[in-house]
Amino acid sequence: MSHSPVKHQSPETSAPDATPLPRLIQQALNGLQSGDTIRALEILAAAPATARDDALACRAFSLIYLSANDYVRAIAWFDNALRLNEKNPDALAGKGTALQGEGRHHEAIICFDRALALRADDPETWYNRGVSLDTIGDIETALGSYDTALAQRPKYARALARRSGALANLGRFEDALKAADALISIAVDDRNDAWCLRGNILQELGRYGDAVAAYNNTLNSQPAYLAARINRAIAYKELGRTEDALRDLDAALKAAPNDAEVLITRGNVLQNAGLNAEALEDYKRAHVLRPLATNSAITSQPEFRALFVFAPLSGNTPIHDMISFSNFESHILMLLPGVAYDTDLLRSKADVVVNLVSDVDRSGEALCEASALVERLGKPLVNPPSKILSTERDRVSELLGPIGGCIVPFTIRYSKDDVLRAAVRGQALDVSFPLIVRVAGTHGGEEMERVADPAEMELFVSSRNESEFYLSEFVDYRSPDGYFRKYRFIFVGDDILPYHLAIDSKWKVHHASTDMANHRWMQEEEKAFLERPGAAFSASAFEALRAIRTKIDLDYFGIDCAVDRNGNVVVFEVNASMLVHLRNEGFPYKDPAVRRIKAAFAAMLKHKAESGRSAPQSAGM
Repeated sequence: MSHSPVKHQSPETSAPDATPLPRLIQQALNGLQSGDTIRALEILAAAPATARDDALACRAFSLIYLSANDYVRAIAWFDNALRLNEKNPDALAGKGTALQGEGRHHEAIICFDRALALRADDPETWYNRGVSLDTIGDIETALGSYDTALAQRPKYARALARRSGALANLGRFEDALKAADALISIAVDDRNDAWCLRGNILQELGRYGDAVAAYNNTLNSQPAYLAARINRAIAYKELGRTEDALRDLDAALKAAPNDAEVLITRGNVLQNAGLNAEALEDYKRAHVLRPLATNSAITSQPEFRALFVFAPLSGNTPIHDMISFSNFESHILMLLPGVAYDTDLLRSKADVVVNLVSDVDRSGEALCEASALVERLGKPLVNPPSKILSTERDRVSELLGPIGGCIVPFTIRYSKDDVLRAAVRGQALDVSFPLIVRVAGTHGGEEMERVADPAEMELFVSSRNESEFYLSEFVDYRSPDGYFRKYRFIFVGDDILPYHLAIDSKWKVHHASTDMANHRWMQEEEKAFLERPGAAFSASAFEALRAIRTKIDLDYFGIDCAVDRNGNVVVFEVNASMLVHLRNEGFPYKDPAVRRIKAAFAAMLKHKAESGRSAPQSAGM
């Protein structure tokens, strides 16, 4: 007796004696509720074609597929439901959630908006809309969605958690902390998450002891909570409690021996403690486990791919806020001595390469290694390592000194022995007192002082373990009103963009240590500078800035400077190591300036990437 082959039964060709639709739906739901997702989906696959014209079936099928994370089929069944009723808010909201699961956030937002236009009192849809907006980087609008969801459901834990995270991403850490505290007060199942979130925000505020206490609440209840243990270790590091930090990280590695992030964090702690050889071993192990760290684009198709090369044992360009929430895909490579890199892999991940190794004093060997690597890759390049070499402080002094309308304090590098010999024996220096003495390779004013005579210089230098120092002439850049003003511009391609203005009564001016938060007039002046830099810098001063850009010849770098009483630009520092960030708690007017820099940075990368795509490939590739 012969047998005909069994044919696959699609919904269009199912047998006439198929299970009645209501019973089939119930069987699928039972399978889903019992945890047998595969069985539930098999049952749905046997549905008759008529199910597509049944509103109840469309609703049930779409929700089952959505619950099973089968977003493509869920979208198809939501579309069936919308074909039957285009003003179905449940189907619109559900389709938005499925699109969200597929990473199609712009389309998801359109669906959520249509659903909310039909039914505005739906906190779940407001929440999901906020998530998609958050993901594409529209954090302010996302925050409004979370606020609406919470107005409709005040004890909505997920919305509180996302609201806290959004506020933190906007730099509003005090508000983020209040949201985290509100979450802790209502959280039940996710209470440990809430305490960990609170710890993360406290770290951003620099309250590391309080952060440790928050992480303790999580870890006392859930010792295996890996993120809390890693983040507590970071807080311990900032508190100088290296042994406690390493104890946490060792425990984390025991639980997750192949976690690259744990190894990198432990490497950072070891490096901070001066244990570079041990740190290098952790970095190398992390590289084997994860050759590249990837940040996905917020769009379904990235505009281009950028490879960022940084050396963890050196000084690098801070880049986090420049690449987060972007339309391009980022791949971050750790540059480590003695490591052989897969150049074919790296080329496949890069339309443009960005060299982040930026501190000449700390990165001599790394710059050589970076130069060799990027040359082998043969891709369009931002900040060639060879050009970074011109940003040593003494080299900058020499390079920019001849520029008209520009005053560059004369700077020279000395060994510790030479400085002490001059101080003790009264030997003449090339820089006269008062002068600025600074440990080579440091920034931010932490290892820098103005000294009035050889005795003060000897005291400063002899108290340091470092072997190299810069001596610079002191320029009194005080304004007529008695305050010192330090301006920062960021050069991005051809753009010269204002980043901040720091005002203080002391000569050593750093924005974070000023009293500007308590003086409205200072904030108004900074805001005016960010909006109209030409009011503080004359045409001739901008001409000097353009000449500086030409001389330095980097794609991305910053300058800290002042304007003297004659309108000259007084240059303090020029390099690619300057921090640009979106954490502007108390100074929200700074955000538009930072976003302009971020947009210019992305546009520059895109231009380089596109120029590389259109250029003929080199023979070395």
